Amino acid sequence: MSGKEWMSPFEPSAVRPFDLAAKAHLCRRAAFAAPPSLLKALEGKDPVACARFFVQGEPESADYKKFAGWREVFQVVDSKSVVAGSWLGRMELTRHPLRQRLALFWHDHFATGARKVQHPQWMDAQVRAFEEDGLGPFPRLLARVVKGPAMLRWLDADENRKGHPNENLGRELLELFTLGRGNYSEKDIQEAARALTGWRIHRGDFSFLQRAHDKGPKTILGETADFDGDALLALLVRQPACAEFLAKKLCAALVGPGVPEEAVREFAGVLREKKLHIGDSLEILLASRLFYDPRFRGARVRSPVDFLLWMARSMEAYMAPRPLYFAAAKLGMRLLDPPDVGGWPKGKAWLAEAPWILRARLASQIARGRKPGPMFPDLETRFGDLSLEEALQELSGRLYPEGLSEAKRSLLLQQARESVDLPPKVALAGLFGSLCSLPEAWSE
Repeated sequence: MSGKEWMSPFEPSAVRPFDLAAKAHLCRRAAFAAPPSLLKALEGKDPVACARFFVQGEPESADYKKFAGWREVFQVVDSKSVVAGSWLGRMELTRHPLRQRLALFWHDHFATGARKVQHPQWMDAQVRAFEEDGLGPFPRLLARVVKGPAMLRWLDADENRKGHPNENLGRELLELFTLGRGNYSEKDIQEAARALTGWRIHRGDFSFLQRAHDKGPKTILGETADFDGDALLALLVRQPACAEFLAKKLCAALVGPGVPEEAVREFAGVLREKKLHIGDSLEILLASRLFYDPRFRGARVRSPVDFLLWMARSMEAYMAPRPLYFAAAKLGMRLLDPPDVGGWPKGKAWLAEAPWILRARLASQIARGRKPGPMFPDLETRFGDLSLEEALQELSGRLYPEGLSEAKRSLLLQQARESVDLPPKVALAGLFGSLCSLPEAWSE
């Protein structure tokens, strides 16, 4: 492709139809999974309308509103596992899954660790910023996150003062949050640190201590002015490199690895045209020819949280949130505690043999109503009146709506036939575990 073809709307054809497989692909990337109710909601919609559907979302259910209403109660417990678990519960129940998918993306982008912050309420405030502003203008999200007490404590920015600048926040602002390596100098970092002096945490909120601020001219990215923190943020987001940096990360997260550079540049142009408004830009990306290019289907490896949410949302079921947090942690992803400022592992790093075996074992345990379950309603309640072969068809259709190969179906049917003498709960759990251990479950 050339010119603006990558970002032009996907036009279905006889060779590349907008069929069940294409819609399931969109659902998995934008909503973690492709359950029957979501696929039904897309019926009659073209790719552009489907992208808009996910960006706009649907009104939340009564169950979601009731659960989200307990948020303040969860904070009183003052436990990161409770705060993280409540977030996972919202991810399970939401009818605006792209908002939560982007919140998880921003948690990786602005990687902040609760183990150092030591205030679960501050971490929850950061998650709230991701949920409320993650699909809005990036400049607003950036300012809200970097001024949040969690980020200020995580990067020691509340210790940054005139005469003794701390470069941590300035460095990560340029390297990890806005521009990326190669688009700034060490001198830019030093001057950015001066601009950020005086930022403080006061009673759990951002404050500015004038006497600790380093006034005077600073030269950053070739511009000289009496920069303070707000002026610095404004300077960074208007750099062309900012749109390109965000475009590359969003393409990797929502399209897949190996997106051509010219496609990334085209999407950066969309971001600039939309004034870095993430939701408006994603309406273009999720309906584009790039997004539906066959090479990217099944190319994005699921993280542990993605995997667990794929199971729950595919089954349109609900797993107890706090045990779900510990299950993800057991698989190597302790939500709210990324390993470092660079965020979580990416791609094939999640495919180590032992964790994958553990994923399949966890799937079987969940289906049997064991930790981190139970899954409500459980498989026996839902499918116990069916034959095992019929139940297998129902389970497979939810997890893999576009179907499995004949060879895999034959092996699973053989397992179903050999399980007829087992208690239904055990037999169904075995089938569910086997379905969740297929290579197709590794990626989306």
